Amino acid sequence: MLSSATPDAETLLRAIAAAAPGLWFPQPHADSHGIPREALTEPLWLLRQTGLVEVGDWVKGLGQGLRLSDRGTQAVTSPDPLAIPSPVPLPPPRREPDAPLALEQGDAVRTAVLDPPPAVVAPSLLYANLAWFAVGCLVAWRHGVGLEFLKGDGHPGAMATLMDTGATTAGAVWRGDWWRLATCCFVHIGLFHLLCNMLMLGLMGPFAEGLWGKGRFALIYGVAGVCGSAAAMALHPVAPTGAVVMMAGASGALWGMLAGVVVWVVRARQHLPPELLREWARKLMFLVVMNVAISFAPGVSAEAHFGGGAAGAVVAWSVSGGHRRPRLWAVGGVGVSLLASGLLLAGTIRWSDGWQAVKEREKVRRLIADMRLDERAAIRAAVGDDWGKLSPVNVNAVHARFLYVNPARVAAVSVGPPTLRGMAERLRLAAAEAVPQVPPENELGDRYRDYFTAVAAYATALRDELDRPGRKETPEVDVAWKAYGEAQARLGRWE
Repeated sequence: MLSSATPDAETLLRAIAAAAPGLWFPQPHADSHGIPREALTEPLWLLRQTGLVEVGDWVKGLGQGLRLSDRGTQAVTSPDPLAIPSPVPLPPPRREPDAPLALEQGDAVRTAVLDPPPAVVAPSLLYANLAWFAVGCLVAWRHGVGLEFLKGDGHPGAMATLMDTGATTAGAVWRGDWWRLATCCFVHIGLFHLLCNMLMLGLMGPFAEGLWGKGRFALIYGVAGVCGSAAAMALHPVAPTGAVVMMAGASGALWGMLAGVVVWVVRARQHLPPELLREWARKLMFLVVMNVAISFAPGVSAEAHFGGGAAGAVVAWSVSGGHRRPRLWAVGGVGVSLLASGLLLAGTIRWSDGWQAVKEREKVRRLIADMRLDERAAIRAAVGDDWGKLSPVNVNAVHARFLYVNPARVAAVSVGPPTLRGMAERLRLAAAEAVPQVPPENELGDRYRDYFTAVAAYATALRDELDRPGRKETPEVDVAWKAYGEAQARLGRWE
């Protein structure tokens, strides 16, 4: 018959003796007698502290086994009445209700190592990254840059697709797109970048989730990813050349996952067999050294790696077992990580030279965004692809310089021939002057060169028509205007 009465130490000692020469297991005993497993904790602690029982093997599905010690065997077989002495030293002060004892911690550690539940979060994250990369491929294919997107070689069209699918830059953060600090963890710059990160997530993710459990693993991974992105944007907003730095990839989150595993092993080392502990230490040391070396490779954000790793370690330590008031520790660890990342980012935005350049660049972008397409093209032709280095004053100066590179304005003028002819001539001279300032031969430069050449040809045809006696309409102006329109269309969207 099942009983819910709490067993005393003597009852458990005799139950352990009855299981000899085999092992006795707390959980099956609790299940068979209809009592909670927690009810066995105190009497078992007493038996272990007095040296009457000792720990045996851990068996999958049954838990931690116990057996009688020599002292316990003598006590049970002695004809004298059984008397369990008080433990030496005395029991520790009353613990918090939610602070586990060492025996419970050991059971949890061995269960996580030998009998982890099936992984759910890690495979879900892997599939989410693969699915989102497939979405990026579709968007890139529609824009005609599918191959460039797969290669991840910095093609402007592929970079635009990355931004459309959630990557981030310092400029985007400055414009208020803070959500990109999280979404960029699911965006990858090319197929090789994706495969490298997913290989680590696929191999190590289920193992880390088995150690921490679903909820804590998701918390470590997510907070590390956001904090790694914030660290990268804070400390490396622009390249040394002044070029825009784009942030994408799950590396910060993966570093947090790796740091979480290291913290788990450190916290659980007293409950792990020495040979297993040494094996894990060697493997983790290899992974850490390898990832540190990769962090300093060209095009890799060491700031995101180390920032994510630091945040992952803090959160992992805060959610690990053994703390008094563990929920308070968990909230505190997450809060400290996010707050530290936020303060770092806010401080660099306020005081760093790199962020001053970003803010200046954004002023330029807003000025150019208010211009017409042909005026933007004029500025692009004057300064090349590195227009972000311009100051707002310089933008206005270049804008004024190419003010007349605008056939639509000339065509809309309804004043007398002398004034119209003068504007056409200024347009021709401005366009002709812009042609040699176009960047060196490349696809982008060719489009701008064609555009300004077409503008100059239209202005020349219009001037010649105005100079012709009688000003009879001729097809040359219409042909030149059509060529201008086609050249303008080839410019496409300019940002």
